[in-house]
Amino acid sequence: MDPYDGRLCIRSDETGARLLLAQELLETGRGSVVLDGRLILEPAGNEICAAVLAKSSIQDFAAQVELAKLLLAGSTLALAGPKQKLRWEVVDETGSVLLWRAS
Repeated sequence: MDPYDGRLCIRSDETGARLLLAQELLETGRGSVVLDGRLILEPAGNEICAAVLAKSSIQDFAAQVELAKLLLAGSTLALAGPKQKLRWEVVDETGSVLLWRAS
């Protein structure tokens, strides 16, 4: 499975129409976004699943989530509206196998 297939891929410094489209997809629940090829943001009910694509060089999944949180916080992507709650997890490089979920 390709973690990028069917998802809008943007950079953390994205601006303009692609950034607005990413925010709209997440707010309306009509699509998911891949940020810098490292973080998949996917609407799931009243929250957003934030799935970190695992780096094999870092075995500490909690540390990978913390790095992804910093990436998202430093990005131009603003998560607003009713879907502000994030559910953090780490998935394999295909994006299909859950390796760890933050409690």
